[in-house]
Amino acid sequence: MQESEKFYKKLGISIGKREFKINDFNNLTETEKNLLDTLIKNENTVVDMDKIGEVIFKNDDYFSLYAISKTVQRLRDKFEANGISGSYIQTLRGKGYVLKN
Repeated sequence: MQESEKFYKKLGISIGKREFKINDFNNLTETEKNLLDTLIKNENTVVDMDKIGEVIFKNDDYFSLYAISKTVQRLRDKFEANGISGSYIQTLRGKGYVLKN
C-alpha cells in the first residue's frame, strides 16, 4: 500500500478521502452489505480472511477462500457500476482485504 501511495504521489495524483456508506449502493446483496460494512468499520486496516469468513458465512464453520474472493470481486464490480473505482478494495495476498481510503 505504501508503494502504491508513493507511485500515486510520483504521478502527481492526489487521492482524496472518500466517505463510504452502504446506502450509496442500492444493488448489494445482504452478504455484500455485511462485507462492505466490515470493510468500512476497519477502513485502512487489513481485514483478515478469518474475519471475512465469519462475516460472510455466519453459521458455517468452514468457508472457501474462493467464495470470499468471488464475493469481494462482485463488490468491486458493484463499486464500478456505481461510478466508484473498485481499486478502493485492495488485496493483501495471504492476509486479507483492506478498504483503502
